Amino acid sequence: DKMKTMESRLSFLLNKVQADEEGRVIQAEDRKKLEAQVLMYSEKNEELQHKMTEMGESNRVITQALRLKQEELNEVTAKYDHLVKETHMLRDSNKDDGNDGGEDMNGARP
Repeated sequence: DKMKTMESRLSFLLNKVQADEEGRVIQAEDRKKLEAQVLMYSEKNEELQHKMTEMGESNRVITQALRLKQEELNEVTAKYDHLVKETHMLRDSNKDDGNDGGEDMNGARP
């Protein structure tokens, strides 16, 4: 009877050792899969970081170009406004002198 109990215990322990070994193998496989995923995500992260840095540089260049164009636009607008003002002043000056740029009406019939 003792022998049967011992055999039963031994069988239980062997099964437990085998199950534990299978569990370790499965854990090792899972760990390898996770390590591969971590490596893949790390590489993807580096790639995206590089792209983000490039985009940041591009945005900086575009922003600087936009600032320069805005300055140019402001200068051209100021020049245009000045010319319009001068044109109005000249037109007003000519009207005051009686020369509004129209035809000479001295020979016209009523």
